[in-house]
Amino acid sequence: MLIGGNFAAWRGTIEKIGGLPQIAFWGDDAAIAMLVSRKVGKVIFDPDLKVKSSPRRFEKSGFLKLTVRYIIAYIKVYFNRNYG
Repeated sequence: MLIGGNFAAWRGTIEKIGGLPQIAFWGDDAAIAMLVSRKVGKVIFDPDLKVKSSPRRFEKSGFLKLTVRYIIAYIKVYFNRNYG
């Protein structure tokens, strides 16, 4: 799994998965990670790569509600045959 705000890939990797998926917001990062891991290779986590992000979305919607929304988006992408 990768988080969209803290993600980097070589251009060739994105080309191998057919470009970035046409998903507006929810689930786009999950789709990219699944496509890369299934078609190119491992998705690597590097704890030294850090991006500061605003907590506004969590403050506005609430942690639990937003977490559930991310989980639902992930499950939809996971079972979508376009990303397998």
